[in-house]
Amino acid sequence: MKRWNLKWNFVIVLGASSILSACGSVSNEESSSPESYLYVWQFDPDENDDPNFLSVINSDLDFENYGALVTTVPTTDVRGGAHHTSLVLPSSGFLFANDYKGNSSSIFDTRNTAAPIIIQTFKNKGNYNYAHTFSELGNGNILGVFQTQDFDNPIAGGLVEMTTDGNVVQTGDANSSDPDIFIRPYGLTMAPEHDRAMTTNFDMLQTGLGEHIQIWELSSLTLLASIAMPEAPDQWRQNPYEARLMANGKSVMFNTLRCGLFVLEDITAAYSEIHFVHSFEGAEICALPVRSGNYWLQTTQSQTNPDNNAIVVLDVHDPLQPVEVSRLIMGSGFFPHWMSPDITGSRIVLTGNGEHLSRRVMILNFDEATATLSIDPRFGAGDEFGSGVMLDRQVWPHGETGPASAHGAVFWPPAFSD
Repeated sequence: MKRWNLKWNFVIVLGASSILSACGSVSNEESSSPESYLYVWQFDPDENDDPNFLSVINSDLDFENYGALVTTVPTTDVRGGAHHTSLVLPSSGFLFANDYKGNSSSIFDTRNTAAPIIIQTFKNKGNYNYAHTFSELGNGNILGVFQTQDFDNPIAGGLVEMTTDGNVVQTGDANSSDPDIFIRPYGLTMAPEHDRAMTTNFDMLQTGLGEHIQIWELSSLTLLASIAMPEAPDQWRQNPYEARLMANGKSVMFNTLRCGLFVLEDITAAYSEIHFVHSFEGAEICALPVRSGNYWLQTTQSQTNPDNNAIVVLDVHDPLQPVEVSRLIMGSGFFPHWMSPDITGSRIVLTGNGEHLSRRVMILNFDEATATLSIDPRFGAGDEFGSGVMLDRQVWPHGETGPASAHGAVFWPPAFSD
């Protein structure tokens, strides 16, 4: 996995030791700051009581207080369900995070790594509403995927390029010339060397079924093509969900919500074929993947078979013929959903749903030599069901707001974005 050539100004936060001490069993004699943090986007499971907030957690393996909560940054009145952040932290340090149910997004400035601040909250950008996915462009701006235009979900949304402080640079309309094609842009992957991007198609408001993906000219946000999904059983072909650029820089692998796996052969071609290459049989929902070199790590969930609550590792050196090589079974009450890697690619933050996983943030270790995943037992105090930083606490640094759940989570320093 590639690494950033970081141009960060590392900031020592005066008084950080006292902040840490207030969060439990932390020495006041620490003379340095952690060299790795997690930013975790959290919400009140009751949805209507307390605002969303961003947690800062020490994720430095060599630091004495590994897994300690450093601070929290609440929004003012945004509540309903913290959802996606950028898939990895932008190199600029400006983290975009949405509350999809509330049709609201927030921008956090994390350049002071231990003490982020919120700089803006917005509902829409022009006619574009329900932001879902954010990715950093090569020029440092942020490209946002918006599901719809106007407020009652009448038509497809599109892409919006924004500066790091939220100003609109340009927009691109996802409406197809074919009125029979249902589009609600969802996920995004970019191939900047070829001036191309691809969006997937799943409607979070559930007004229709996505059966196409879209190809864009990245520099101008011009829609080039809406490509139909290939023949496959409906539960595997509908609702293209999350996509990642492959190691060859041209192919795009993507999963559907109901656990089909597909490959767009060439994002640079005028028209590229989509291949159905794999299914995660027995799983009912497949959420965020991570591509690490020639491996595809896929979260899978099942309400009926705990063995399919797992992260499945596929060898995808030939994207058209994936081969399962291992899986980490999470078990009952652990429905894995969100994953994001650190700068080395060897550590992955995991959040999710279910009785047990919704109450914690976990770190997984990925050994590329053996293509296996394991749970980091050192991260967080955990409970009788496993390790992790627990979220079912009553008191947070910003107040007595009670238990929380997590969705988006990313490491600092920033990881390479596929």
